[in-house]
Amino acid sequence: MTTARDLMTAGVRWAALAVRAMSEARIRRIVVVEDGLPVGMITEADLARKLTAEAFATFAGRVYAAH
Repeated sequence: MTTARDLMTAGVRWAALAVRAMSEARIRRIVVVEDGLPVGMITEADLARKLTAEAFATFAGRVYAAH
């Protein structure tokens, strides 16, 4: 049986991976895929609403840094 706690923990882990991938690739949005099909998108605006100000500033600094 899957508990809400199991899903919450996995969700946080995947969100952290998405933020890292977006930072490293210097992109502002990423497609969410489930079973090989696109089911949504995580955007820079989503991160601005959900991350702490410090964490978002770090993300933005990486994405918008000069090449």
